[in-house]
Formats: sequence, C-alpha cells, structure tokens
Amino acid sequence: MGHGVAVTPLQMVMAMSAIANGGVLMHPMLVDRLEDENHIPVAQYPPQRVRQVISEAAAREMVEALKTVVTADGTAVKAALEHYTVAGKTGTAQKVVNGQYVSDKFFSSFIGFFPADNPELCISVVLDEPKGGHYGGQVAAPFFHQIAERSANYLNIRPDREDEKPAGKLSAIAKK
Repeated sequence: MGHGVAVTPLQMVMAMSAIANGGVLMHPMLVDRLEDENHIPVAQYPPQRVRQVISEAAAREMVEALKTVVTADGTAVKAALEHYTVAGKTGTAQKVVNGQYVSDKFFSSFIGFFPADNPELCISVVLDEPKGGHYGGQVAAPFFHQIAERSANYLNIRPDREDEKPAGKLSAIAKK
C-alpha cells in the first residue's frame, strides 16, 4: 500500500502503455480519424512515438511480472479474463486531507492491458474513496474485468487463450 499518488491517470496509462509497447512511450491520442457524414475518413492521425523509455528486454520482463498480478497468487485475480492474458497492477494509496495522510480515505486502482504479449487495449480504473473495501484488487479489478470483457467484444479483439481458462478458479472468482 502506498502513501499517495503523484501522477495523473493519463500519466499512469502512458507509463503502462510504454511497457506494453516494448518500452516505447507514445504521444497520447484521443482521436484516430475524422469521418464525413458518409463515414469516409477526411483526416487520419497516426500514432506518434515520443522516445524509448526502457529497453525492450526490460519491458518484456515487466510484462512477465505484471502477468502474475492476475493469477490465483496475485493481488488482482478479479481482473482476470477467460479468453485473454492480462498484465496489470493494483494500486492502493492513502489520501491527503489538510496536509496529512488519513487512514480511512483511499484512491484504489487497477491498470492493465491485454492480450499481454500482443497488447490491443490498456484500461485504467481509479476509484476515489471506494465503498466496500479499499484495495485496488478488491474494488477496482472487478470493474476492469467488466470493462475489458465488453471492450474486447465491441472491438473484436482476437483471444489469446482460446481453449484455456485462467489459472486456478479465476473465472468463477472474477465474476463475483
């Protein structure tokens, strides 16, 4: 558990995405293209590389470590997906009130990407003073799971775990 968050959610997504992209930091994009009324693209905005922030080898090692977070032995088993390998990280940070950390107010989060070895999507869930718990794996991971499942279906992301179930009893646990 940490004592505060010193970055914005966008900065956190950019950092996690750099790991997913083999160590390459990309310029954040909100719009991929503009289309006219007939759905014909009138402007396209290609991804823009900023710089290599960690080596490709270090990024691969980080991905392997981040995959363990959603296993039965990890802190975010509720973020696991049945048809995709997820790499992610939980976050639990105390809030500062009147210049001091308080023991009963938290920011809780889970950030992850999938498929872990060929990433298509990075999702960050950040909760401010969540109810029913405060650990990121407990309260934010289930939201990641729900958002990721629906997004993968909508975006038609190809599964990387066709006939597999997540390690252990994850699919039943992740649905709770």
